[in-house]
Amino acid sequence: MVIIEEISVNLCNLKFDISELYRILDNYNQKLKEAYNRKPNRVYIGFEYCDKMVHFFSMRELIAIFNTIENLDMKVTYVIPPVREENFKKHMDILDELISRTNLNEISVNDYGMLNYLHTKRTNNLDIILGRLFDKGIRETRLNIFESEAVKKNSAEISKTNLFDEPYLKLFESFNINRIELDTFPDGVQDVSKAGKLNVSIHYPKVFISRGSYCEAGSIGQKPENKFKLSNMCGFECSKIYKKIILEHNCRELIKLGNAILFHQPEPIGDIVNGKFRLVFSPVFQKDNIIC
Repeated sequence: MVIIEEISVNLCNLKFDISELYRILDNYNQKLKEAYNRKPNRVYIGFEYCDKMVHFFSMRELIAIFNTIENLDMKVTYVIPPVREENFKKHMDILDELISRTNLNEISVNDYGMLNYLHTKRTNNLDIILGRLFDKGIRETRLNIFESEAVKKNSAEISKTNLFDEPYLKLFESFNINRIELDTFPDGVQDVSKAGKLNVSIHYPKVFISRGSYCEAGSIGQKPENKFKLSNMCGFECSKIYKKIILEHNCRELIKLGNAILFHQPEPIGDIVNGKFRLVFSPVFQKDNIIC
C-alpha cells in the first residue's frame, strides 16, 4: 500500500531565474495536484552531490529564493552535499546566514562529518534529516539483463536499503534523527513499511546512482595537464552540459550530471514503493524554466 503523506519539490542543483520562481512553483502546484491530488508544501534548495557548487547562488539570491517560497506559504529544506574540509567553512558561513535571516527549520545532510558537527555544535531549533546519499544500498541498473533464477529470486534482497536495520536505527536515535531520505530502485520495490518510528522521504523520478570527486564537464576546455583536478575553479558547467550513457544490453539510459550519475525512473511510484512517505518530486533537467 502506498500512502503519500506530503509532497515536496526538489530544485537542488538547478539554475533558474529567480524572477521566474513563482511561475515554476505554480507549474508544479498544478502538475502535482493533477497527479497526486495534492499540492506540494515544501521546496528543497541547495546542492546534493558537489560541495564546490557552494556559490551557485549568491547569498542575495538565496535569501530571495527563501522569501519567495515562504510567501507562497511553503517551507524550505536546505540540502548540504558531502563536504570536504577545504569547503567546510564556506558552507557553514552560508548556513549561518540562512539561519539568521530566514525561517529555515529543516536541513538535509549527506555525510557523517556534517551530521556530527550540526548535532554537537548547533543548538538552533533545526530538524536534521539524512539525505539520500547516506543510503549505500545497491542501486544497480543492470539486474534486468540477467536471466539467472538466483538473481530473479533474490532481487528483493539485492534492491533494499539497510538503513532500517537495528544498528542504524539505534545510531539515528542517538543523533535525534527522525527522517531519512531514500531513492526508488531501478529494479525492485522500496519497502518503507519497515522504517519503524522513522519518517521517510522518497525522491522520484530522479534516482541517484553514484558520485565521484571529479567533474567531467568541469574539465571541458581545460588544458590536458589541468583536467580532473580538485583545485580547479567551478564554473557550474554541469548546469549547462550533461552526458547520456546508454546501457546497451538493457537499453537503459543513465545521465552523467557533473560528478553524479543519475537514472530517470520510468515506473509509476505506486508500483515501486510500499508504505507511507513524503514524496520529493525530483526533476532531472530544466528546460526553458519548466523543469522536467
